[in-house]
Amino acid sequence: MIQHVLAQTAINEGRGGPVRLVIAPTRKLAIQIFVAAHPCKAVGFEATCLSGENNYHQLEIQLSNDVDIAVCTPGRLIQHTGEQNTDLHVSFFIVFDKADRLFHLSFGPQINSVIDNCRPGRQTLMFSAIFGSLPEKFAREALNNPLKLTAGTTKTPTSIIQ
Repeated sequence: MIQHVLAQTAINEGRGGPVRLVIAPTRKLAIQIFVAAHPCKAVGFEATCLSGENNYHQLEIQLSNDVDIAVCTPGRLIQHTGEQNTDLHVSFFIVFDKADRLFHLSFGPQINSVIDNCRPGRQTLMFSAIFGSLPEKFAREALNNPLKLTAGTTKTPTSIIQ
C-alpha cells in the first residue's frame, strides 16, 4: 500500500474521505495494523484508526482533515459513512485483513455496503491464512477478475484447530 501511495500523484485536498482503507475484523487487530502503518507519517501521509476504542468526535475531526489511510473495523466505518462523516467514493485501494474472520463473524452485509460505496475502479486485496468458501464467494461476486495467490499448501494442516 505504501508503494501505491508513493506512486500516486498528489490528490486534491478536500476530497472528503480516505483514499485507502484497511479493514480488520477486531479493534485489537485494527490498532495493531495502525501502529504498523504509522511510519507513513514520515513520508507525509496521514493515517487514522477507526475503532470502538477511539473518541468518536476526535475521529470525526480526523476524517474531515483528509486522511490518506483509514484502518478500521467494519462497524465503525459504516457508522461514520452513515452519518456522512466520510465519503468512500474516493477510496480506491481497500485491504481486507483476516478476510476469513470478517465473514466468519457475519460482517458480510457490512463489507458489501463498504464495497458498494467505494469507487468502482478500486483495487481490493484480501488476506487470510485460511481462505474459506465465504470469502472466496465474495471475491468471485464483488471483485472484477479476482486473482488468488497461494503460498504453501492449499489444505489446512491437521494441527490447526479453528
